[in-house]
Parts: sequence; C-alpha cells; structure tokens
Amino acid sequence: MNSKNEKFVKHDIKTYGILIIVFLLSSFFYYFASETISNLVGSGVVGASLIAALYQILKDQSVYEKQLKLAEHRERHELSTAAIEKRLAAHQEAFSLWWEMKNAPSGDPLEIYSKSLEFLKNYSVYLTDDSLKSFDEAVLLLRTFGEVGKDMEPIQLTRLFKELETKGEKIRAALNLPSVKSM
Repeated sequence: MNSKNEKFVKHDIKTYGILIIVFLLSSFFYYFASETISNLVGSGVVGASLIAALYQILKDQSVYEKQLKLAEHRERHELSTAAIEKRLAAHQEAFSLWWEMKNAPSGDPLEIYSKSLEFLKNYSVYLTDDSLKSFDEAVLLLRTFGEVGKDMEPIQLTRLFKELETKGEKIRAALNLPSVKSM
C-alpha cells in the first residue's frame, strides 16, 4: 500500500473508533438517565415534588395577578382623587373670578377679563360643561361692561349685572357637593 492509502485507513480507523466510543457513552448515559428517572418517578419522589412545584407556580401566578389588579385599582383611584381635587380647585378659582367680575364696577374690568382668559386657558378642562359655559358667558358680559359699560344706561347695567349674578350661581351649583352631615 502506498502512504496515501495508509493515511486514509489510519484516519478512518480513528474516526470509527471515536464514533463507537461516543455511541457507547451516549447509550450508557441514556440508559442510566432513563433508569434513574423511572426509579424516581416510580418511588413518587419526582411526582410529588413536580406536583408541588407546579402548584407553587400556579399559586404565585395567582398572587401576582391579584397584586397587579390591586395596583391598577389603586392607581385609578389615585388619579380619580387627583382629578377631583383639581376640579374642585378649578371651580373655586372660577367662582373667585366670578366674584371679582360682579364687583367689576369698583375695580378694573379689563384686568379681571385678562385674568379670566388666563384662567380659561389653564383650567377650562377641569370645569364641568355647565360651569364652563356659565363662566364663558360671564367673561363675555364682563368684556361688554369693560368696553361699553360707561356708556350704558342704568337699566342696561342692571340687566347685565343680574345676568352676571345668575352665572355665578350656575358655577357654584355645577359641583353640587354633598353637605358635611351627609358624609
């Protein structure tokens, strides 16, 4: 045989030898692993611990879901409370500005008008629809008074301020808070 063929044969023998050893080792480990597992399952050790582990996983999942729902509920409640507080503050500020509007003859109506527009820009989303409408109408009445109030006849001024008075009542009534006794 020439040297080329000898190398090929030596190489093939090494390859087959390694494959046989790997096969024998894998067969041994497969047999050992399957016997060990079947013995453990047969004795109930793995079965009981597997059931216990699965039960614990399901129990932990249930606890986690309950905690998640509780956290979501708490977050919604906090947001709701914060929104109520903002709404109350906005209505109080609207009422305070309306109070200034109805006393406009003794003050500067255009300054109150400017403050009212700033308030609307920042807080109108917190007002109820009825109170926002009443506040808008009060602001328009104030602007009318500021622009032409000095030239109005007394009867027109009286009507304007009576109408302005009703707007404040609507702003106050918009929230309709319960009395302290009913809480």
